[in-house]
Amino acid sequence: DENGRPIGTKVFKPQEIYTVVNGVPPDLIVYFGNLFWRSVGSVGLNTIHTFENDTGPDDANHDQYGIFVLVAPGQKSGQRDGLHLMDVAPTVLKLLDVDVPEDMEGKVVE
Repeated sequence: DENGRPIGTKVFKPQEIYTVVNGVPPDLIVYFGNLFWRSVGSVGLNTIHTFENDTGPDDANHDQYGIFVLVAPGQKSGQRDGLHLMDVAPTVLKLLDVDVPEDMEGKVVE
C-alpha cells in the first residue's frame, strides 16, 4: 500500500474459478489487495499506486464470485453463500408475484 505494507494480492488461473469459459479467457486473474485495490490503464505515473483511475475514483464493487444485493419488503437481511446468477430471475419474479416457470434454472432467494 502507500505505506509499504503488503496488500494481500491473490492470483488465479481462470480454470480455477470458472467451470466453463467462453471465448478466450485471460491468462491470469489478479485481485490486488483482495479487490480493495485495482490496476489502472495509465502508464508513466512515476509511482507504484494511484488513488485515481482513468475515469476517477473507483467506486465499483467486485467479488470473485459476484455480488447479489437485494432489499425488498419481507426479505431477511444478511449474507448468504451458495447463490448463483441464475437465482436473480426467479427471485425477482417471486417478488413481483409472478409465477416462476418450473423449468427455470435457479432458486428463489428467501
